[in-house]
Amino acid sequence: MPRICKSREFSKAGALKHYAPHLILEPIHIEARLRFHIANKHLHATVTTSVRCNSPESEHDGLRTIRFDAVNFEKIERVSDSTQKGSSDSLCDTSISEWGYDGLQIFVTWKTPFGPLETRRVSVTYDVREPITGLTFSSPDSDYSSRPLFVFSDHEPERARYWLPCIDNPAIRTTFRVELEGPRALTGLSNGELEAEKEEEGIKTTTWSLAQRSPSYLLCVALGDFVRYDDEDLDGVPFSYFAVASEFSQDLLRITFSDTPEIQRWLKKKLGQTRFPFSKYYQLAVPGMGGAMENMSLTTWDDDYVLDHVSAAEDSIVEEVNVHEMAHSYFGDSLVMRHFEHAWLKESWATYLSGEWIKDNRGEDKFQYILWKWSAEYFSECSSYVRPIVTRTYDNSWSLFDSHLYPGGAMRLHMLRRLLGDHIFWTAVSDYVTTFQENLVDTDQFKKTLEKHSGFNLTAFFEEWIYGKGYMKLKGEFSYWAENGEAKIELEQTQMDEKIGINVFRYLPIEVEMTEENGGRTIGLGVFDENGKTSVSFAGLKKMPSL
Repeated sequence: MPRICKSREFSKAGALKHYAPHLILEPIHIEARLRFHIANKHLHATVTTSVRCNSPESEHDGLRTIRFDAVNFEKIERVSDSTQKGSSDSLCDTSISEWGYDGLQIFVTWKTPFGPLETRRVSVTYDVREPITGLTFSSPDSDYSSRPLFVFSDHEPERARYWLPCIDNPAIRTTFRVELEGPRALTGLSNGELEAEKEEEGIKTTTWSLAQRSPSYLLCVALGDFVRYDDEDLDGVPFSYFAVASEFSQDLLRITFSDTPEIQRWLKKKLGQTRFPFSKYYQLAVPGMGGAMENMSLTTWDDDYVLDHVSAAEDSIVEEVNVHEMAHSYFGDSLVMRHFEHAWLKESWATYLSGEWIKDNRGEDKFQYILWKWSAEYFSECSSYVRPIVTRTYDNSWSLFDSHLYPGGAMRLHMLRRLLGDHIFWTAVSDYVTTFQENLVDTDQFKKTLEKHSGFNLTAFFEEWIYGKGYMKLKGEFSYWAENGEAKIELEQTQMDEKIGINVFRYLPIEVEMTEENGGRTIGLGVFDENGKTSVSFAGLKKMPSL
């Protein structure tokens, strides 16, 4: 739904600033046993979470309560401590003194406080029925007898909480082990590696295990009647594609995602990486997904993206989306944003790399068109509101996923690349990806990596173009004196608006190119003053030039 905003303000008056949570008590591992009753839109589950006290000292001696996000669960059957008694991680009484549920969160309080660096385990058994979001169920009914049978999850930005008890925030990352129970004819998929499959009395249990720590929004489970196409392995990483079996064939999956292995080869080379961050790369196309989502090692797509033989021969957006989602394997999945204000470190990067793929594989002219399109999308949104690319003030986290974040941030990455030069820029990016893999990242870490490799002080650039609002708008006057062959261009910024906080952009000089009739070109640089004005002069011109 388009945003209607007459005030040109991104957030409502009184919107709060949002911050990443403390990590004193931190969930570090989730084990989930999920039994789906798809036709009833019902899940019965037991989820066990390992919680670690990160304090090496005893300053937080009174800390013994944790809260898990859990919205509108039908029933909480049981909450219990499942810490292994006598384990080296926990030598004190770990029994739970009380727990409660208010429809939004489950709170758990132990009898004794956590000790320094102690880990405990808490298990929650519960039921969820027809969650309003987070899980999508599909099954045949009297109105649609051929409706396919499946369930899948989709969590970005904070929707795992509608079926999975967790701290639903990107700063909280856990390893993940899940057992998916369902009819034996169905395929169970999740993040990480397949650990086991077993059948008992017509029920198949599929177990997946993710060794990398993942935020809740990147966890994914799916169970359904899926067709599968296995593509080539690349450096030991398997590529497999899935879709609803009654709607699609292996051949259509092949032609839709055929670029995927080559995209991975290209990404590793572009980013200076020797390995892919994960042990597999699966893609699942399902109805009702509404876009595509970079779940860790299991990307989900709306099945509207699946091509037929006619559309495969045409210019398709699938190629760009495929690059965008796989780019997230580095920017977003391996390097996880510390909190939502830093979402540009994943979405702007995934957008920019999709354009870079077009440049390297379709040519400079097509890339210039992509840049124009990004600019147009960003400028259009700025006619409704302007905001900093990085901001802690917002109504809800989903509101950040706009054209400021995707094309607006991508254009700023392109500005940084032009400022630093290709070699320095990509060398710095490779270092950034390598240094911070499997870690939380923030904007300052990215800035400091660029500075380390370039020698630039980028503080002013980031203050103006990343933490500031808006973009540069110009009006100009041209003067030419034929008698001495001189010309002058006077430029003035016009975007300033004190009421909504748009200021002068002073950090970057502006290039003005003068082209003479004989094809000769001269470039002049203008540096803006505190009022947003500059002029560029040219001498020795034989005729009035074109601009």
